[in-house]
Amino acid sequence: MNRPTTISRLTTVGEPRVPWRNRLPRDTVARLVLFGALVAPMDLKVVKSLTLFDVLLAVAGITLVRSGRRVQPLPRLFFPAAFTFLFFALASCLRATHPIEAITQFGQFGFILLVELPVLLTVVTTKRMLHLMLGALTAGTLFGIVVSFLMQQAAGAGRIAAFFSDNPNRLGYPLAYLLPFVLHHLAVVWGRGQKRKAIVTGVLVIYPLLWAVAASATRGGATAAIVSFMIYVVFVEGRRGSARRLTVAAVSVVVVLGTVYMAGLVPATLEERVTRSFAGGEDATDLLEDRENLAIAAGRAIADSPFLGTGLDNFKFVAQWYETRATPQAPHNVWLALTAQVGVIGTLGFVFIIATWFELLLRRRHRAENREDRRLTWAFLCSMVGILMIFMATPLMIHRHYWLIYGLGLALFAMPAEPSDPGPTADLPARSVTARTARRLRATA
Repeated sequence: MNRPTTISRLTTVGEPRVPWRNRLPRDTVARLVLFGALVAPMDLKVVKSLTLFDVLLAVAGITLVRSGRRVQPLPRLFFPAAFTFLFFALASCLRATHPIEAITQFGQFGFILLVELPVLLTVVTTKRMLHLMLGALTAGTLFGIVVSFLMQQAAGAGRIAAFFSDNPNRLGYPLAYLLPFVLHHLAVVWGRGQKRKAIVTGVLVIYPLLWAVAASATRGGATAAIVSFMIYVVFVEGRRGSARRLTVAAVSVVVVLGTVYMAGLVPATLEERVTRSFAGGEDATDLLEDRENLAIAAGRAIADSPFLGTGLDNFKFVAQWYETRATPQAPHNVWLALTAQVGVIGTLGFVFIIATWFELLLRRRHRAENREDRRLTWAFLCSMVGILMIFMATPLMIHRHYWLIYGLGLALFAMPAEPSDPGPTADLPARSVTARTARRLRATA
């Protein structure tokens, strides 16, 4: 007798699950981009600011052009803001104390907007490829955490840094922007009846992310993770029932954190840093004064030249000229740092680039009829909220994996909305929608 087929063994009714080896793309360009997603979170440098991810995406772009395939640019809606930002970033190089640094960072932003995002929009046209990219991003992040755990690179004060950076905070940031995707995936697997798989996957993925936060003792990363978690859980099903979910999520966070604290499982370094933040003290006062002095210097730099800034990556060279008590670094806030370095108009262009992304993804979520599609879109929105929370206390959003998430969100918006209740189809290869993608992107103009 044939064994009965259950939904948990199918991707859709009557069709067998696609073997893992057959899910990988056969196209060379798609494989280059997929490998790029794997290495992006580790920020592996080839030469100075040139990363391995940059090389892979550049090769993918050149291959696309040489093969005669049309490269999908950013939607025309983004053109004015993108070129305004780039124009004022380039013009601000004229005021830069160290022009080479300013031009180098300008080139990085130019690569992101003119190469990375178009290549992603051209290659990621199916849900299958989208899920593979998110899986590669998560796998690369976990690999980086494991390597950092094995290397135990000390960063002072009992903190551990990522193996690819001297900044320990970067080790703990991933929880904030990956947790919404992890929760979405676990909900999908659980909904298929694969509860054991969901539990095992959750432990194997979430535990290293939590360890990274604890080892790096990052307060900003921990705060951003809590915010992205709360927003995802409370509004993942919309506003209906959000008050109840807010209560449950808040109580859960308090109970878990309280239990961990009472059990003595909080790392001493993280506990000490959090305690100092709330209790004040000399160290906390010095840190706060340092941030305030940088903010004062940035404000004076903006007042001195509101339209042309000091040049990208150049504020650190003039910070003490505007405020003698400031340390030679950029302000610890992305908006303040951008305004001081590229001017008010250039920063407004950058704000438009970010705000329009949110508007498009919210529109996508509103039109989605399929529950899983709405949840995935919400995961992208919450992930970007986590990233922006991180950069409320960090100078510049230039690392490629943040823009990888941004580009994947645009690719998701371009995909046609799935019909309601299609069954568990997340693992099926989706139909290519290149032409429809182009029309939908042009329609946003």
